[in-house]
Amino acid sequence: MKATIEYQLPEEEHDMKYALAGVDALLVLDDIDNEIRSYLKHDYGELKEVEDEDGKMKPACYATLERVRAWIWERRRERNLPDLI
Repeated sequence: MKATIEYQLPEEEHDMKYALAGVDALLVLDDIDNEIRSYLKHDYGELKEVEDEDGKMKPACYATLERVRAWIWERRRERNLPDLI
């Protein structure tokens, strides 16, 4: 099977760039999800501590990260974004 997508350049250049960046956007979402999961499940990762407005490191808020992760997955389902394999 083949699929060809054509764009009228330069008029549709932004649309082309959005389409080309789609995989990168999915990878970023997956990275965020994995970082949150690492903290929630294993208590480690870059999100374990966050810097407050005074520059002091504080533990991350478990409940907030749990909710953010659920929110990401809700948006992914709503938009029918594929799982990365």
